[in-house]
Amino acid sequence: MKKWIIIVLSIGTLVFLTTRLFNGHVAGLKTEKLWYVENLHFHFSAVVDSLVIYRKNNNGLVYFRKISGNLRLSAEDILNEKLKYNGHLRFILKKPTDKLAFHSIKIDKYQKGDSIVVNTDSNSILIYRQGELISENEISPSLSGRPF
Repeated sequence: MKKWIIIVLSIGTLVFLTTRLFNGHVAGLKTEKLWYVENLHFHFSAVVDSLVIYRKNNNGLVYFRKISGNLRLSAEDILNEKLKYNGHLRFILKKPTDKLAFHSIKIDKYQKGDSIVVNTDSNSILIYRQGELISENEISPSLSGRPF
């Protein structure tokens, strides 16, 4: 009888510790993404050039042309060296044609010609259409990355 109690307690402890480890890692991923975005210190305005929709679940790329503001792409390389949980993250994607883009999980909010204001200090992208604020999106959930 004691043998079964020890086995059940051992398995229960192992499951508990594994769950804590997993939950800690997930929390670390989210916290690190917020830290990454806030430390980019990008604040710029741009115009949406085109959209590429990946799937029917509102994922895609927003290609844009920077109009004014601060956008230093080397900041992402510096911050990537300090990541612990995410491996490698990227907000601004520089395509081979020298076009700039970012990934969006709410691609349906954007249209060609929209004005956008990106402020990583507040983790936000403001979308304006014909001078009116249409939507505000968070940056951190849309970061592109790979785990190593």
